[in-house]
Amino acid sequence: MESKIKIAFILDSYIVPRWKYKIIEDIINSDYSVVSLIVFNNDGLFNSSQSASSVFSLLKLYQVIDKSVFGKKSDYSQNCSLLGLIQNIPTIYAKPVVSLNLIEYSVDTCKSIQESGPDVILKLGYGNPIGDIVSIARYGLWAFTLDYFDTDKLGHSWFNLVLNKSLVANCDLVLVGGGKTEPALISRTVENICSYSVHITRERFYARASLMPSRILKAMNAKGYEFIESIKSKFPPYENRFIEKSTQFTLKQQTGFIWKISFQILQKIRKKIIYTDPFNWILLFKSEAERFISTKFGNFIKIKSPNDKFWADPFIIQRDNKFFVFVEEFIYRKNKGHISVIELDRNGVINNVNVIIEKTYHLSYPFVFESDGMFYMIPESSENKTIDIYKCIDFPGQWAYQKTIMQGLSAFDTTLFYFNGIWWMFTLVNELKDSKDESPDLFLFYSDNFLSDKWTSHPLNPIVSDIRSARPAGKVFLNDGKIIRPSQDCSGRYGRAFNYNIIHTLSENEYSESVSEKVEPKWDVDLKGTHTFNSDGKSVIIDAYSFRLRYPFSLITKKNNYSLY
Repeated sequence: MESKIKIAFILDSYIVPRWKYKIIEDIINSDYSVVSLIVFNNDGLFNSSQSASSVFSLLKLYQVIDKSVFGKKSDYSQNCSLLGLIQNIPTIYAKPVVSLNLIEYSVDTCKSIQESGPDVILKLGYGNPIGDIVSIARYGLWAFTLDYFDTDKLGHSWFNLVLNKSLVANCDLVLVGGGKTEPALISRTVENICSYSVHITRERFYARASLMPSRILKAMNAKGYEFIESIKSKFPPYENRFIEKSTQFTLKQQTGFIWKISFQILQKIRKKIIYTDPFNWILLFKSEAERFISTKFGNFIKIKSPNDKFWADPFIIQRDNKFFVFVEEFIYRKNKGHISVIELDRNGVINNVNVIIEKTYHLSYPFVFESDGMFYMIPESSENKTIDIYKCIDFPGQWAYQKTIMQGLSAFDTTLFYFNGIWWMFTLVNELKDSKDESPDLFLFYSDNFLSDKWTSHPLNPIVSDIRSARPAGKVFLNDGKIIRPSQDCSGRYGRAFNYNIIHTLSENEYSESVSEKVEPKWDVDLKGTHTFNSDGKSVIIDAYSFRLRYPFSLITKKNNYSLY
């Protein structure tokens, strides 16, 4: 587009939660959009009509405790004033007609909005808009389904979300109008639900929602409206109702909720007392796998690490009947990892273990690849906010820093794939500076030269925004003519399982994939998760984990030969 995209906002109040403040601030300060108008609905029109009677006291008490325990200074639900941010932006006040969850604006209001010439109307308030308002903007009216969760002060819908026992839920940005007869998804993130905290769950969804509009607007400015059409192809048809009425809890239901959430908290405390945060990891190896892509690894050789450390993220290279496994070697007492290489024979017997790359910051996921007869490695260095390439000087033990190809970003498990004369970089990126949660966002970059520090961002980034299938879990490979991308399923907890994803389309403008198979450790009751898959020739290696007992529980279970899992 030659000019900036014009945005009109619809808001309920000058006071907004921080996630909405961030959206408005990012758009105002951007070089790709300009705010042409802000429409405020009547003050107090959408406040909850619920009284503060004792029937709601349990929920209110729970929320106070929940936020005091799990809240942070950077809470995305924290209220912020827009007065200083929007003081130079034209503003009008509307008196829409509200019927249940439907909201309709007058002819005069619609005319005023139309005169401001918006390309997009971004609704950050209550209600399912109907009438002329949805057809004013050239590129439609955009709204979050999160607004459904905020239709009352007590947040009954958030409680329902936590209580439904699902591991994940969708955070959607929907386009209405813009020449379309039906609402269409233009952005979706699948994020984890926290089973023991409504506040943490809400914060996760608010944080991810705060990134969505600016991503799309930036791409639209670069690619034109065709980008909207292409991005809609990523998602299924929008099926849910736009805004639904929240279900209110009776006192009996609230009591049941408090009991269930208390039980989840007690379970969390129990696990913290009994188990350490680092897991017990094992490697599962086979020099000649009968079936290359498998979901069962019970007949693989188990390779256990010493008691003071674990080995994870294995990448295997086979040379002269020897098998070299590059791993993250995590030392428990240091709480930090470095990169080591393990030499195995055909029977999985360890011949040698050597540290090959160690830094003051944590290293993991030693992605090893070959180009022009030379081996290179990209270990994960997200703590250093870099993507670095190392070159092998003397295989397998001597490596030298070659180049930093990206910096200033939190990138995880970077994986390169050479296809159709182009180097493709898959990497999990966390754009939230204040978040410690697992990111659900997989980014794709491409370049003619893997040593370049000028990588082009794919226009559909993030190409995957789903905690169940985004994070890389090993090298991308071809199998029976199909491109397979192993991915991690981190729903519920990190490394619950890994998937075989089939990449259907891979080009500078398009990307699509689907999960073909999921690998869970059903062959061994003691294992709680599978993590990565790698191969070289016919040799295959994966890693898996069980929970690691703290002292003295480890002595008790060892002595009595039973498990606390």
